[in-house]
Amino acid sequence: MPLRIELPLPPKELSPNGGKKWNVHKINRITQKAQSDTIALVREQMSRGVPLEQATVTVTFVVPTRARRDLDNLISAAKPYLDGIVKAGVIVDDNWQAIEEVYPPVVYEKGKSMTIIEVE
Repeated sequence: MPLRIELPLPPKELSPNGGKKWNVHKINRITQKAQSDTIALVREQMSRGVPLEQATVTVTFVVPTRARRDLDNLISAAKPYLDGIVKAGVIVDDNWQAIEEVYPPVVYEKGKSMTIIEVE
């Protein structure tokens, strides 16, 4: 059964360019919250079963404005979401051998702001 969850855009503090101003403890708290939010959303949809050994993970970033965004920073900042999917038991690991990651272009939808993660 495919999984689809909607999360906020990754916190700016988790961007490789954004976190330099913050202390390690604050970044760790933000990372832990992103992971636990992901786990909670996964568990709302499915009970823990046998993790997938192979999966396709599609991540779509929906942004509310046409402001310039750096896709690789968004991808890097979303790492705690993928870690949460692993910890929730959906996939075995998020390494290159276990998943194929697909990052479509950033999608602009006026007033909407989210990260959509789909696992098949």
